[in-house]
Amino acid sequence: AAIVLTGYGSLDSAIRVLREGAYDYLLKPCDPEELRATVARAVERSRLAGQLRKHMDELELANETIRALNLELEARVERATAELREQIQARDEFMSTVSHDLKSPLTFIKGMANLRRRKVLPTEENKRLLDALEQIEASAGRMAVQLDELVDASRLSAGRSIDLRRERIDLVELARKAVGQHQQTTDRHALYVSTEL
Repeated sequence: AAIVLTGYGSLDSAIRVLREGAYDYLLKPCDPEELRATVARAVERSRLAGQLRKHMDELELANETIRALNLELEARVERATAELREQIQARDEFMSTVSHDLKSPLTFIKGMANLRRRKVLPTEENKRLLDALEQIEASAGRMAVQLDELVDASRLSAGRSIDLRRERIDLVELARKAVGQHQQTTDRHALYVSTEL
């Protein structure tokens, strides 16, 4: 830290010297205590300036590290996003393939149940057989619909849109079908739907 001590002081020289970076400007004769205090303050200022430069360098180094880490993180996010897109596309293709592969035998089961049901004479003895064939046909149809819904759900979870359609549904008939399916699984219980609708 520069301290100017002069016997020929002037306002102009003091201003010029301080503008050029001198810490202080003292005139002779100078009190020794004042000189000691000025030197002590200049040394402390110099020490603090050194610490500030050191901290600024550390901060700049930390900023460079943060910038590098940020670029690396952005690259990782881009790679992970690309991989996720590929996985979603592969999953969608798999779901579509599985859905198609499962719907073929379901269509066959549904068609065979329908064919057998139409060939059986509707008698009291054949009632349970006809009910069972109807249940098989309905279950195969519902499974095919569920496969379509599974593919739609996969598309929705991937953020893609699907076409929705509204349909009327007879809840009583739906309840009767559900009860009819469960009735096929038991001989010990009699299940039925009772409604005024």
